[in-house]
Amino acid sequence: MEEMFQAMVGHMPEEIKKTAIDEFGGMEQWKEHYIKAVSSQDMQKRYQKMVECFGRKEEYLATVKNPISKEVAGSYQKRMDAI
Repeated sequence: MEEMFQAMVGHMPEEIKKTAIDEFGGMEQWKEHYIKAVSSQDMQKRYQKMVECFGRKEEYLATVKNPISKEVAGSYQKRMDAI
């Protein structure tokens, strides 16, 4: 989860980072909130769907680290909806 958080933050526009930091009181508080949220049972089920779509956890993480275009994301969403 730490690696996913760092990848997400690394590709996030500064304006969105600032908004999240303002909302949660700092980067560490935001990170704690993120880890808690993605640890929930519901999010773990959603994460499993993503892993199934990509085939392996490593493939999904590579995509988080190297974001895709809106068009490719749309086709992945269609695949996820079909699973």
